[in-house]
Amino acid sequence: MIDKRKEYKFVLKNHELENFLFNIRKKINVLYPTRQITSLYYDTYNFQLYKQSRDIDTNKMKVRVRKYGNENNYFKEIKLNDAHGKTKTIEELNISNFDDIKNIFERNMNLQPTVYTSYTRDYFQFEDIRITIDKSISFSNHKSRSLHEKKYFFPDSVVEYKMSNNSPDVEKSFLMNPVAFSKYQEAVSKIFYLHL
Repeated sequence: MIDKRKEYKFVLKNHELENFLFNIRKKINVLYPTRQITSLYYDTYNFQLYKQSRDIDTNKMKVRVRKYGNENNYFKEIKLNDAHGKTKTIEELNISNFDDIKNIFERNMNLQPTVYTSYTRDYFQFEDIRITIDKSISFSNHKSRSLHEKKYFFPDSVVEYKMSNNSPDVEKSFLMNPVAFSKYQEAVSKIFYLHL
């Protein structure tokens, strides 16, 4: 499945999130129950995908295996940002845990498991926009990178507006300025101390 859409992200402190939800409380509907999401991101040995994501605006890729909630279903997701816009390809995998995939070969690159991200996600509908809110975000390394477990708890929440490319302008509904934010970039920089 290929998903093509626009995305806008906002990083909010707890009190900012409370104010945001209060301001739109009469205009939103709950889409799905809250669920836990865990992703295992893959990268080259020298963090090539991380460096591209950090340093350039287009022609970059993220590769992850993701598990939603308590279901024992795993999905390989590839997010591309290129001249054609942002796309996400999703493929369900026939595996029973994250360790069943040691490496992923994509675009002539040998990608190895790198870092986990985990958080709770709430889903809302706001007019013609889908809003997700990610809270209790944590990062940890994969054992293939280091046998010593490192963990980092991200203190803020991430709000994301998601819509199809044919949606009208949504800037009128922004209560604050969107930011460029990547959980993968944040995870790698905090766990492996890679920075600009």
